Amino acid sequence: MAGADLTVITPVHDGAIPFLAEAGRSLGRQRTPMEWIVSYDGATIPRELLEIVARVEEPSLTGIRVMATGRPSCAAVARTVALGQVTTPWLATLDADDVWLPGGLDALFTAVSNDDAVWGAGLTVDLVGDRMVAFPDYLKPGRQARGAIYDRYRELGFPPFCGAAVVAETDAVHHVGGWPALPVSEDTALMLTLGEHFECHYLARTPVYGYRRWPDQTTAQPDYSDRRDALRAHHARRIAALRGGSVFRTRRHVPMSRGA
Repeated sequence: MAGADLTVITPVHDGAIPFLAEAGRSLGRQRTPMEWIVSYDGATIPRELLEIVARVEEPSLTGIRVMATGRPSCAAVARTVALGQVTTPWLATLDADDVWLPGGLDALFTAVSNDDAVWGAGLTVDLVGDRMVAFPDYLKPGRQARGAIYDRYRELGFPPFCGAAVVAETDAVHHVGGWPALPVSEDTALMLTLGEHFECHYLARTPVYGYRRWPDQTTAQPDYSDRRDALRAHHARRIAALRGGSVFRTRRHVPMSRGA
């Protein structure tokens, strides 16, 4: 795969495969040359997935790669395994059941690059059937200071933007370890961690990403809210550790005594 500065990573499981063609078409509505890595969360890539991807022919896509994680895990693992295959200096994410809005990825990538930022995020709309439901901006436009993303998350009680509507330098994502192996909210964990290490550019006012609402999605399951809320403590402890306020005591290493 050559000729692109940006790679889009799409994790996909069996239930989201039918949406994959539309996700691919949304990349064709961008002008930025890009590579697309589709990372299947499982052992054997389904024929249906391969057939769908084979039919995706968009001028903006300089190359497409389909890979499998080796066994079913979660979206976080599918993303992070794909991260190791990225060869471009920048990356973006796209969930299989979502879309980048026409020109949205272009606009975000350009804004982040022009601001000389390491990463950035943009406004998202919900896709409910044929309707788009807009949301307000929870951040001021432009540069966000280090730590500001988590502070705003804590004020709101929810992320200030969708964790999938992100563009970042590939090395920066490697620097923070990729997406942690969490069952949900792994994209929130990544954005919060990136925000502690690097300033973020936020593109406000104009939506760039479409988040699909459908009955079988992870966030629609009955236990999702409980699992997400339980992970707030995980996020808090991680940020506290990064800020030097770890809840763990510093222990002096005491060598084990040797028997006579």
